[in-house]
Amino acid sequence: MATVEYSFFSLITGLNPGGVIGVTWSHPGFDYGDAITVTAHPIRAVLAVQNLRVFREGSLVRLAFEVVNVGTRPEIAFGLGFGWVDR
Repeated sequence: MATVEYSFFSLITGLNPGGVIGVTWSHPGFDYGDAITVTAHPIRAVLAVQNLRVFREGSLVRLAFEVVNVGTRPEIAFGLGFGWVDR
């Protein structure tokens, strides 16, 4: 039976309009065939997640992606939400 999992954490970093931050994240719950989503939760800007990639390093499954400030205001901090459905 499939299980739905969720994780959230915050980043405190500046991100000017048009700025891009690369993020690599791993979690022991990810595995081959899981459905994974990533969302960026801004405080005052408009953010997008792009270039999501999934790869394996040994026994860990890692996510790599970029968060982009697509708005007109600088961002001082934001949250990242991860959701996945495992087999």
